[in-house]
Amino acid sequence: MKKGIVSILLLLCTTGIFARHIAGGELFYTYIGPGSPTSTGKPTANYRVTLRLFRDDLCQ
Repeated sequence: MKKGIVSILLLLCTTGIFARHIAGGELFYTYIGPGSPTSTGKPTANYRVTLRLFRDDLCQ
């Protein structure tokens, strides 16, 4: 019986919780060209990385 009363009181004492969410995104990469070799002689490569995130505009 006490657990039921406590549960009801907790439900009545809550407030709304709002969060801002990421709605989606895109990740692009473009090969730019060869980079400089490392100290061990292994070749490297240069890339341009672009990240675009979309946010839900309804939450302000």
